Amino acid sequence: MSKNIDTTLAIKALNNVYKLQKPNEGLILHSDLGSQYTSYEFGEKVKNKQQEKSL
Repeated sequence: MSKNIDTTLAIKALNNVYKLQKPNEGLILHSDLGSQYTSYEFGEKVKNKQQEKSL
């Protein structure tokens, strides 16, 4: 948990999805245009997991 919605929290949530749900490659991740989702660090995590971002 976090008191703030930030990039670190978004990355932790993404990692939890992969740990618990094990989605297939090519998953489309849809989010709003919040700074936590448009950050370079979050974008790299999504790309490394071979996902597509949809903003």
